[in-house]
Amino acid sequence: MKTYFSCVLILLTAAASAFAQEISARTRDAMRLKLQYAQGILEGMATENYFLIATNSSKLKALAQSADWQIRTTADYQRFTSDFILQTEGLGRAARKESIDAATVFYFQLTVSCVQCHRAIRGNMTAASLRIKPPEVTKAD
Repeated sequence: MKTYFSCVLILLTAAASAFAQEISARTRDAMRLKLQYAQGILEGMATENYFLIATNSSKLKALAQSADWQIRTTADYQRFTSDFILQTEGLGRAARKESIDAATVFYFQLTVSCVQCHRAIRGNMTAASLRIKPPEVTKAD
């Protein structure tokens, strides 16, 4: 009986490991696509190709809503994802309005959301602790 449980435990461990590796590979592929789409946005901004900005921001939004993106179920991770999606939507609006300045701001915010999320995943930080706070402005006397 003890041998039976040991075999079952070994099989379950092997299956869990294979599943984790599959999720990890899918997530890596999603992150590579994220980089590719972000580079497409940057290229579109550099050349003022609004179609390229709109197309790649739309692809980023779809990617962020895909199952391969959802590697965590925590509230913080969901907030990071929501922020990311908001930035992709802003990029799309900026492209439709042909506003390179607005696209630049949204691209910066998109990049910040990526860096903060990756930092949080590596360091177990919370979304609230990583939010960019505007600098304090004081009146000159």
